[in-house]
Amino acid sequence: MSPDEWPQGMENEADSVADHEWAHQTRLYRGQHRKVWIPMVGIVLGSAVFLRLDWSPSDAANQLGMAWLLVCALALGASTRSRLSWLVAGTALPASLVLWHLAIIWLGWSLPYHMEPAGIAGPLSLSLLMVPGLLMARLGSWLAHRFRPG
Repeated sequence: MSPDEWPQGMENEADSVADHEWAHQTRLYRGQHRKVWIPMVGIVLGSAVFLRLDWSPSDAANQLGMAWLLVCALALGASTRSRLSWLVAGTALPASLVLWHLAIIWLGWSLPYHMEPAGIAGPLSLSLLMVPGLLMARLGSWLAHRFRPG
């Protein structure tokens, strides 16, 4: 079949398949695209809570923030569909914290606690939080793909 005959071939194939099969496949396709929004909403909400916990000068809030990072990375890793999207899930929350601290420095605002090291090195050192975030996101992705039906 030449490329010029492909449109006619597709029309012939479409005519030979029952309509309910096409509708079924279309519903499956739409359902997969709807599930893309779940990790995106999770990243936004998880980052908002994470940044709010970081704003507190309390050590207990910092520990709770670390626990929140681990749980969110695990859940976001489990909610991903593709094999490599856990990379985004594991780096999103730590990256939001780094960018937030860089914005605070750039705008000249002050944190409710003393940042050590001072200056830009402080936010950049927070990028080390990507290591546990990536580990938990990978674990969540592995668990989800291991135990997901189909």
